Amino acid sequence: MNNLISKFGETISVKRTPAGLQLAFSGPFVVGNVISLEVNGTAIAPVAFFGDSATTLAALAQAIAAMPGVESASVEGGVIVVQNPRSVAITDIAVAGGSSQPTAVVTGGFVGGVWVPAAPIAFTTTAVVQPKSLLWQMQDQILAAEGTRTKAFVKFLTPVPLLTAGEGQGRAADIVTWRGVDYQVQQTTPWDQGPVAHYEAFAAKLEQESP
Repeated sequence: MNNLISKFGETISVKRTPAGLQLAFSGPFVVGNVISLEVNGTAIAPVAFFGDSATTLAALAQAIAAMPGVESASVEGGVIVVQNPRSVAITDIAVAGGSSQPTAVVTGGFVGGVWVPAAPIAFTTTAVVQPKSLLWQMQDQILAAEGTRTKAFVKFLTPVPLLTAGEGQGRAADIVTWRGVDYQVQQTTPWDQGPVAHYEAFAAKLEQESP
């Protein structure tokens, strides 16, 4: 299925609001860089540049995920998103060595006692899109409780999951832009039957607000 998505799919844009802390760097890592930081006051084992910038970023995420109190840490849209944001603090971030050293910014946390989510992540992926005309029989069964029965919606078949809203987790549903129109992801189902593994997401069209 992933091969079919690559062959017949279209490019879609995704805007995602992380549920946790977001650790972003100002530029790519280069040969010689060594990254260090502390999670809740405890230093991770320094992560040295290996292979390329993306591989190094993934290794840094793994090092953070291994620290006590961290639910998970993963790379999404070129930044690291850390779960358990209300009990995790990332500090003392430093990049040494190499011909250049990108700087880091952490977003997502409490400001004046109010939780402020991390900045949205924007990225693109490939999807096979099935419009409303192929799904009309399913409309009354999907998302009726969400009040979307009268909205147009489509199904996206993607190689990566599109996320729904996470109640109590500070995460808004992904917003997908396809052919200039925005859709909000309402339901995602993984299909992991071996070589045909992919994800199917239903998304409702967002109505344009009047000026």
